[in-house]
Amino acid sequence: MLTKIGTGELIVILIIALFVIGPERLPKFGKAMGKAIRGLKKYVNEFTEELKDDDVDFKGIASEMSKLKKDVTDTLTGAGDDVKKAAADAGKAVRSSSNSKKAAPEAPPEAPESAQAAPTAETPVEAQTLSE
Repeated sequence: MLTKIGTGELIVILIIALFVIGPERLPKFGKAMGKAIRGLKKYVNEFTEELKDDDVDFKGIASEMSKLKKDVTDTLTGAGDDVKKAAADAGKAVRSSSNSKKAAPEAPPEAPESAQAAPTAETPVEAQTLSE
């Protein structure tokens, strides 16, 4: 960023600083700016190194995530194939069952008389009506 400042631009900046800051405070200001720039560079370098270290961890995590994605995809694909096969088998069973019922229809079974329940009263008014 600062490497794009040429000699001409630097001279213009120094002349403006001389007028704004003044000749007696310019050396102190220069030292303070130098310290600030050095501190900023140090901070940026440390931050860059930390990001490089973290970047390696992110690459490891990304490879683990891609492996997990592949495993999940394979598992779900296998499960989907199993479900399709089971559905096809169930469809065949239903078709064969309906074909056999068409050939020999059965009469619905009747309940024996002893299995039929006597009417029961749901409310006290109904119970009174039944007993009369």
